[in-house]
Amino acid sequence: MRKNGQYVDSTPQKAMISRGFVTRFCVYVGKQHFFFREELLPVNTKTQPPVVKQSAPGLPRRAVLGAVLVALSLGGAAALGIAGAALSPASDDFFFSRGTGFANGEQARLKAKLSELAADDRITLRITGHSGTQGDDSANLDLSEQRAEAARSVARTAGFPAERIDWVGGVGGGDPLPKADGDSDRAYQAGLARVTLDWQVRP
Repeated sequence: MRKNGQYVDSTPQKAMISRGFVTRFCVYVGKQHFFFREELLPVNTKTQPPVVKQSAPGLPRRAVLGAVLVALSLGGAAALGIAGAALSPASDDFFFSRGTGFANGEQARLKAKLSELAADDRITLRITGHSGTQGDDSANLDLSEQRAEAARSVARTAGFPAERIDWVGGVGGGDPLPKADGDSDRAYQAGLARVTLDWQVRP
């Protein structure tokens, strides 16, 4: 375009953005020749606020402390449950061979159990003597009481305190064990000669 006797640029400037800089493409018309000029123009570098990565919100300290206390209470409850199972009422039988004589190894087993129970001063004990179901009931009752007294003597030597023995007595043949299939009458009657220890934690 000619204006006031001079050639002026009549081509609009075109801007292209590529790889972080802007190239301006200009066409100049003058003195019957063309040339191109490439300029580096500043890219719009408006400062963007830094992106701050938000971390996951932490648990409040009170919540962490609460979780710890819950875990401790559950562990304590489990421990108490185990202890409760071990100290729940229980019993065991110890056998005699004839009269008031213990069967082989039974006196030592009885003493070991009594020593174990003596270590916990919360435990109380009942000692019950038994006899067979045949013969004279009165004689059987007397024999069962003698067997209970024999067990009391073992308790004394084992260090079990007398004040923690709630009851010692005999019931004769009034509380027999069930008879197993195949047992002869003689074997069954021999198996009824026993004392029973019952123990529990003092209420």
